[in-house]
Amino acid sequence: MTEYKVAQESRKLTDIKQQNNEEQKKNTKLRSNINAAETEYAKYADMITDKKNNLELLSSKESELIERTKIAESVFDMFRQSGTDDVREKLIDVMYENQKLREENTTLKELLEKAYEFMKQFVIDGVNLLERFLESVGKMIDKVPKRIK
Repeated sequence: MTEYKVAQESRKLTDIKQQNNEEQKKNTKLRSNINAAETEYAKYADMITDKKNNLELLSSKESELIERTKIAESVFDMFRQSGTDDVREKLIDVMYENQKLREENTTLKELLEKAYEFMKQFVIDGVNLLERFLESVGKMIDKVPKRIK
């Protein structure tokens, strides 16, 4: 009778060890998947940050060019009849560059939206990567000294 109980307990122990091994394998696989997702997240977070910075730079350039174009149009109107061809060409160049920057700005905005949509597909701990990225950006902004903002 005692041998029977020992054999039963041994089987239970073997079953528990096997379940433990299976759970460890599952945990290892999950950790690997989480690490891969975090690596992917970091790659896209950096890409989006770069695109955002580029977009901000282009927006700034666009604003500058809009102002320059307004000035150029005023100058163009003043020199329309008595101005030189050189002044007209410079004004045309400014207006053309402004249009190109607007188009590039629109393209970057579309790429940023696509990146956001892509990030929404990945979920870690119930939070999609876009939300996690926006949280991390918010935390980083909070760390920036007030005088820089």
